[in-house]
Amino acid sequence: MPHRLPLVFVHGNGIPRPVYQKMLIGLSHRFIATGVDRLGHDPQYPVTEAWPRLLDQLRNHISAVGEPVTLLGHGSGGWLSLLAAYRVPELVSTVILLDAPLPTVAQARLLNLLKHLGVGDMPGRLFSAGPDIEALDPECQSLYRRFGCRPSDALDGSASVAEPRRFDAAVSRRIHQTYPLGLAALVARGAPVDGSGRVVSCGMLVGERSRAARVCGLAASRSLTGKNLVRIEGSHLFPLERPLVTAKEIVRLHDRMVGLDAVYGNATARHAAPAQSKAMQAFG
Repeated sequence: MPHRLPLVFVHGNGIPRPVYQKMLIGLSHRFIATGVDRLGHDPQYPVTEAWPRLLDQLRNHISAVGEPVTLLGHGSGGWLSLLAAYRVPELVSTVILLDAPLPTVAQARLLNLLKHLGVGDMPGRLFSAGPDIEALDPECQSLYRRFGCRPSDALDGSASVAEPRRFDAAVSRRIHQTYPLGLAALVARGAPVDGSGRVVSCGMLVGERSRAARVCGLAASRSLTGKNLVRIEGSHLFPLERPLVTAKEIVRLHDRMVGLDAVYGNATARHAAPAQSKAMQAFG
């Protein structure tokens, strides 16, 4: 490969990018990885309903790279990555989601009803129910304890942010409560497509013991990714449990996706492009 490819990593809710350092180092032979350290903490890009300002922040970061990037996102970071691919598909070569199961349209409607009933943080609860910190890779565990927002903090708002790079519990709660339910409708229409008709290849690694995958199911995720949905040992936090193994699987999946995109891209694009363009207007 003549040069390393640009990759923008989007961290999960409550877990700043530095916590994933070991996984990102494992990708460094193939990718030049960048990303925002703590989404939702810049007052210029606050967390609001459906994440439009977070999307602006990510879009600006992608644009600054200067060439199409691979977007790699964990959990809610995967959802935001996918939104960015729909918003600026010409700036995205591929999207790889790490344990970010997508709701169907029917599930999104149910979540919207729950939000009106006062259970608006239900999507986030699928991911935040008591991860086993002791099961993390030792290096990741140390960084998680230092910078991450513990699940109990996110639910009761008790976290201290004495460490400048610590994830704020209040921000984590707002991200839980403002999940972009319109993403389900976009996914139902097909993969992101740019103005030339090129389909943005989408893939996903899913933890074998992922609570989110068990509760949400993988129907919508499979409809988007097809054969590019791969199971991997671990819970929702598998990128921190086995970071170097995860890095190898990311590279393997990426290489397969690039090959499949060349074969199937044009046919899928003709079907997906018109409907997606209209639907994306809802996200500004």
